[in-house]
Amino acid sequence: MKGVKLVSVVGMLILNCVGLAVGAGSSVDDHLVPVEKSVHMPGNAGVETAVSVYREESAKKPSYRVTATQASRSLWDCVAPDAKERVNPDSIKVVRADAPLPESTAIILGKVWLAMLLQMRQERKADEISLDSSKEIFSAVAHGKVIEGQLRGFGKRNTSALSDLATSLLQYCDAPEPQRAEMARNIEKAASALLKRVETK
Repeated sequence: MKGVKLVSVVGMLILNCVGLAVGAGSSVDDHLVPVEKSVHMPGNAGVETAVSVYREESAKKPSYRVTATQASRSLWDCVAPDAKERVNPDSIKVVRADAPLPESTAIILGKVWLAMLLQMRQERKADEISLDSSKEIFSAVAHGKVIEGQLRGFGKRNTSALSDLATSLLQYCDAPEPQRAEMARNIEKAASALLKRVETK
């Protein structure tokens, strides 16, 4: 029962601090509609992060934004059974960065996100939190429905490439504005290559 309790605690911390739900952030930005999201849960090493792409609903012309949120330190430190001193979860802050995303980048990301999700075979339900290994949860909205899948183990080329795309978006948010145009082109190039491999598989 101790292990089950630990899983529940970490799960709640991740949901509250990183924003796992697809609609997270909509209470603040009601005019933004989530398109795709990636949540990285590192197990007992690293920090929890989430990257989301949103479509601007109120704009005359479609526009997109990307939001990255990251815990200030690992949530594992709050519940680690072998820790000398556990961290108070209230002391962990969430750092957020936002940036406009070119429409062409958002569209190709949406296509490859969805194509990969449709091929993913879920090993567990997305609300089950694994503590022994790093994993990522991806979700996308298609025809008003949320499609979700998990990545475990990044040995396969396509799953590694999808994970790299999520990391690239995180770096894109943190980058100075003058660097973002080139980064967006590189993201599009990588996404197009991955989509081509997925569609010909």
